[in-house]
Amino acid sequence: MSNFFKAVFSVPFLQRLEKLRLFACDRVSLLRRILCPIYPLVYADDVRGEISAETLVVLSPKEYWVMEASLNVSTEKEAIKYAPALFDLGENHLYQAKKTADNSYLLLAYNPKEVENKIRKNPILSNAQKVTFAQWVFGDLDKPVRLNNNRYLSVVDGIVLEMEVAYLSKHGSITLEEALRSPQKSYKSVSLSTLISDTPAPKTFKMSLFVLLLLSGNFFFQAVNDHLTIAESNAKIEALLNSSHLSATSIERDVILRSLREKEETQLALRQKCYAVSMLDIPLEKAVSNVPATLSGNEGIVLIPGSKPGDSNRLLIDGKTDTASAIGGMTGFSELLYDGKTLKITLDAADDKRADEIKSIVLKKFKHSRINEQNHKIEVRIK
Repeated sequence: MSNFFKAVFSVPFLQRLEKLRLFACDRVSLLRRILCPIYPLVYADDVRGEISAETLVVLSPKEYWVMEASLNVSTEKEAIKYAPALFDLGENHLYQAKKTADNSYLLLAYNPKEVENKIRKNPILSNAQKVTFAQWVFGDLDKPVRLNNNRYLSVVDGIVLEMEVAYLSKHGSITLEEALRSPQKSYKSVSLSTLISDTPAPKTFKMSLFVLLLLSGNFFFQAVNDHLTIAESNAKIEALLNSSHLSATSIERDVILRSLREKEETQLALRQKCYAVSMLDIPLEKAVSNVPATLSGNEGIVLIPGSKPGDSNRLLIDGKTDTASAIGGMTGFSELLYDGKTLKITLDAADDKRADEIKSIVLKKFKHSRINEQNHKIEVRIK
């Protein structure tokens, strides 16, 4: 909050308020008497008698620097940005500008500390609250102004200068009192409280309080609007929960959603593994071998001509051979199991050669699988 008050009471902020006031005075005649009252003027180097707090002190040309500059800008605010580089006086100076024509400005620089010291050290000026500059007050006069110290104020090429009496004649000049009385109008001014002192002037405090009230009202209405928006959103969420029959607790909803998401991911992974297994190029084939067709036991009728008693009982197959083809080993899938984490498949191989081929095919597709082989039965665990 302290930083906010410093920003409100800072010199740039108060200068912007002053420019806004002067703009309103120039554009709106009805506000001129309220915002831009006409104050009595007094020349800082020639003060006689006491002055009131409403008196505007005019600083002599010795208290500031002024120059005319051609700048490709459209406002006085933009022209002030160029003033520090044009004057090159250091960081302890403030600047003002006045537009005289298109792209032509009068730039003014002053040291706020020196201005305040000059006013505060003079007991007669102790009540002064605002100061202005001779450039703003006498810049439009077409006659020299005769000061009481035998010096003159004269306008040379649009700039007000204070010079010795030897350079000008009294003929055609006017006195300082006449110049301060006419014409009566409002001038740009600087509040002494904004130069160095940290204590704001009463008028500045009132203006700042008004701004704070506006900001507070804006914050209040914004808070009410946010509250209504949040209440409307909560009502919509409640209606959505009631229509979907979901738990009203966000933690429970998150748990349900997480569980469903995990199940979906697990099912997807299983489907991908099963699809990869189905794409394995493992042929299903049977190994056939010829073995004697024998009957159990050693006793019985011998059906093969030429057989001797005691020989194994044998049958003549198709009247041509005494041997029959028998089914040996089988190559292919025999079992598929899934325990929720690992997919286990079992494959049978007809011989060692087929077993090696199957292991090579499986490892090529599932590089991180575990393979165990026993009696031509290959067990593969896929994670």
